[in-house]
Amino acid sequence: MKARCTNPNSRGYDVYSKIGISDNFRDSFMDFYNDIGPIPESMSGARVSVDRIDNTLGYVEGNVRWATDEMQARNKGMYSNNTTGVTGVRFHQGNNGKQYWCATWHPIGDKHKSKYFSIEKYGDELAFFAACEFRSLMLERLNLMGAGYTNNHGKEKENK
Repeated sequence: MKARCTNPNSRGYDVYSKIGISDNFRDSFMDFYNDIGPIPESMSGARVSVDRIDNTLGYVEGNVRWATDEMQARNKGMYSNNTTGVTGVRFHQGNNGKQYWCATWHPIGDKHKSKYFSIEKYGDELAFFAACEFRSLMLERLNLMGAGYTNNHGKEKENK
């Protein structure tokens, strides 16, 4: 965390130096530890790292937590190569030449799932809207089961 934000030779420095780290965290491990606390026992045995609760903010007081890889994945912004503007929704052309909008999501402890909406059946705009709404519904259901998708998951990062 410290190297990402302060060391120009660190991988990711270009991104994380803009996000930043509080002076307290940079200068005092104990201030950082007092804020984040020990790794929860419920995460014992899992790979754990430091996560920013709100991924649009830096490593600052009240915005860090211990997170498993799965939790980290549910707190990512939109990938730069996203062409639809909606995380988890993509265009798909089948082997038969038919076109679809596809919603994808990752159930807890399972492989990703997909649901396709036919452009031929619904039209382009309605199929896209249906895929977006369906994915949102799946994330809401997953969060009711404790998945932990954050409000910033899949959102475009603001240019600062």
